[in-house]
Amino acid sequence: MRKTIHQVNSLALWSGSNQEIPPSCQESRPVAEQEENQLSSLSGFVHPIETPEVNSDQMTATTYEEFHTDTEALEVASRVPDSIRGKTILTTGVNRGGIGYATSEAFFNQASESVARLIIAGRTPSKIQQSIESLQQEYPDVEYRALTLDLSSQRAVRQAAAEVLSWSDVPTIDVLVNSAGVMLIPERRLSEDGIGLHFATNHIGHFLFTNLILPKLADAAKGKPKGATRIVNLSSSTAMSGGVRWSDINFEQVNRTLPPDEQPAYSELKAWGTANPEEELYIPREGYSQSKVANALFSIGLNHKFHSKYGTLSLALNSGVIPTELNRSSPPEVVTAIQR
Repeated sequence: MRKTIHQVNSLALWSGSNQEIPPSCQESRPVAEQEENQLSSLSGFVHPIETPEVNSDQMTATTYEEFHTDTEALEVASRVPDSIRGKTILTTGVNRGGIGYATSEAFFNQASESVARLIIAGRTPSKIQQSIESLQQEYPDVEYRALTLDLSSQRAVRQAAAEVLSWSDVPTIDVLVNSAGVMLIPERRLSEDGIGLHFATNHIGHFLFTNLILPKLADAAKGKPKGATRIVNLSSSTAMSGGVRWSDINFEQVNRTLPPDEQPAYSELKAWGTANPEEELYIPREGYSQSKVANALFSIGLNHKFHSKYGTLSLALNSGVIPTELNRSSPPEVVTAIQR
């Protein structure tokens, strides 16, 4: 049975060793023998924990008791403008109509004068500019900066990180929101570095970028309370039941040949329409899910390595089911279900 992400004791999912991607990834061999010692620091997952069903009336926040599961981000942001006053925020994947764009609006809502600077990172310069122009109309007091960042390419990620580090007028980054990603790519595709496109874009790209710009995050944390400087990784609910194919990151083996604890939840895949998942090499949902598990593990690993050292805090979140551009590769029936 596949191991899940609940109760991980000791984690180090390539989270900051010398601020570099492991050599095996650089050489297009994502999990090679020389990584076994590093990955062995994962002391093991256990089976999912049973949690009682709750409703929004039962779920309240300790700081603001009126907040519950139906409370929207804009309402929360409007209550705590001082928490982002004078901050520099870098967000990846800020396309209009997407989660990154909505996140930016949440930062600015009723508090646009509080944010000093927003750095918008994305793959397509024209889309970045569209987002900036749209945000400027509503929030003209914020300083905006564009950053071209193709997360599927380690070369491009290094170039983008070098650009950020070269900005003398941006000495620190207070909040990094890693929200860009791809989802349910129909066919198995590899990045230019030889890594599955889901894993390369959603995890490895953000992993490398975060570690390379870490000096500016660490500088932002100096003299501030622990947790004031944050790294937010957008994960997914699929991380709760998903896993990582440690022996086959790139989906080169038929599922039934994998070690038992790396095989997917076949009943779940059948429910999603995969007739014979045991015989499949690549299943889009599994490719996406694996990358989202990695996002969550990365957040935990960052805290293990850097919370005590620098005071930074990393969080992984599940945004819920939202009809965004991320679903562009999804089958029509999945898109219809999401829109409902």
